[in-house]
Amino acid sequence: MFIPTHLTIINNLCIFFYHYHLWRHWAILQENPSLVKAYVEVVATKQSISLNPIDAHKLESLGLIAYESDRILPSCELYRAYFKKHYWQINVF
Repeated sequence: MFIPTHLTIINNLCIFFYHYHLWRHWAILQENPSLVKAYVEVVATKQSISLNPIDAHKLESLGLIAYESDRILPSCELYRAYFKKHYWQINVF
């Protein structure tokens, strides 16, 4: 039996409140397949990856990624959770 933890409940509430904001980013990504591919890589891994500089710049301009030393990461864990769940549902992961 699944018993939701406080973090799971908070995560689900955040996704609910920010749904339009997150959906808007998803729509923008869908317009550019190379951005989708790049962001899927970022969301799917916690290791250091390198991206096409143009894609990295576009993702950073959207506020979707942040740099930590030599690592490229989602700018917040909410983005990682939302996009990973969203893309998993359409079989990208």
